[in-house]
Amino acid sequence: MGIPEKLRQLKAANRYTQAFIGEKIGVHYTTYARWERGETVPILEHLLKLAELYGVDLEFFTGDDSGGRSMRQFPSITNDSESSYKNRPTGTNPTSITITLDGSDSALQAAVQKVTKISRLISDGYL
Repeated sequence: MGIPEKLRQLKAANRYTQAFIGEKIGVHYTTYARWERGETVPILEHLLKLAELYGVDLEFFTGDDSGGRSMRQFPSITNDSESSYKNRPTGTNPTSITITLDGSDSALQAAVQKVTKISRLISDGYL
């Protein structure tokens, strides 16, 4: 299922209108409608806002398939950077990511997963 279908599914499940969603994430409702029709794709900033609005992780939109998992079971790619994204000045786009390594294997593995997912967004044309 692609982003347009996922957007329509979430909108219907929450009984939101395109105008309501557009207002919440800072775009005109016609822009959101184009995303639902697959005419254009939302940029990462808007995908993050949609994920926050619906209470799902970014992976819900960027993953190939949910594999039968519920929307809330997807692993987060933002981890510690999520709060810094939410608290950034309005109108600014994130231009870099910060990965903190503490020397542990788990920190390295989390960093590799984060970079891999961001690389996939870039290669798929979302960034």
